[in-house]
Amino acid sequence: MFGIIRRPPSTSLVEIFAQFSPSAERTIKWRGMRRALKPGGLLIIQGYTPKQLQHGTGGPKQLENLYTRAMLEREFGDFRDLKIVEEERDMREGASHAGLSAVIGLTAFKA
Repeated sequence: MFGIIRRPPSTSLVEIFAQFSPSAERTIKWRGMRRALKPGGLLIIQGYTPKQLQHGTGGPKQLENLYTRAMLEREFGDFRDLKIVEEERDMREGASHAGLSAVIGLTAFKA
């Protein structure tokens, strides 16, 4: 999706629980997100970690679709003020996404 967008760069970009693409498509998506973000622009990513499979309270069921700290650091480690938070919290986002959830969040600024 992001690999084909041809618009002027943005000052901020947010990806929230968009973890249903296979690894190869995720690489294309994240490259497109990098291109779509202006230098100094804010990136926010929120997703589920592999521990989410133990909870079964929503999100992808395939391990390869879940985000890890190492994965995010590898992809966005050159961004400034990189902050990654992993936590378990109670989420209520409809019948299919309710209960204790294992999530990971990233905030960073494009160098």
